[in-house]
Amino acid sequence: MANHSPFLKATRIHAAVALCIASCASAWAQQTATEITITDKLPARVSGFGDVSAQELPFSTTTITSATLQDIGAQRVSDALRLDASVSDSYNSPAYWDILSVRGFTLDNRYNYRREGLPISAETMIPMDNKERIELLKGTSGIQAGTSSPGGLVNYVVKRAPTNAEQQIRNITLSYGQGN
Repeated sequence: MANHSPFLKATRIHAAVALCIASCASAWAQQTATEITITDKLPARVSGFGDVSAQELPFSTTTITSATLQDIGAQRVSDALRLDASVSDSYNSPAYWDILSVRGFTLDNRYNYRREGLPISAETMIPMDNKERIELLKGTSGIQAGTSSPGGLVNYVVKRAPTNAEQQIRNITLSYGQGN
């Protein structure tokens, strides 16, 4: 009976793996390079910090794009912000305007909502059809907003007309539901 050591088995396996990697490396080196584009979220416009990326802001933000709004079929801001676990609907009435609660603090509909960074009254139904994105600043937004609750601040960014002649101008969306 031959006495085989476990060290020799490991070196044979390592040699086989190294041979496979060496043969595959030459095949990988012959492939052409592909272009990779990395995009980041747009900076929150209402933050007061200019064009600073969301990663560098001293507070937490959530941005929901128009593609996401369309995918989930959001009709109200409470429908859209259900994607964030820290946001809930404080007053859940289907025919009434939205009253949101962020991290347990109820947002004031008179002071905690912005459109393009300018204050608006959210004591009305706000449609999501013309929104490019919704930005939510969580935490004390009183620095940027003046008088506000510590829950946060909601900013609506409205869609703009395309600047390029090749871009799509019109689209039609058809949906159905219960009709409530």
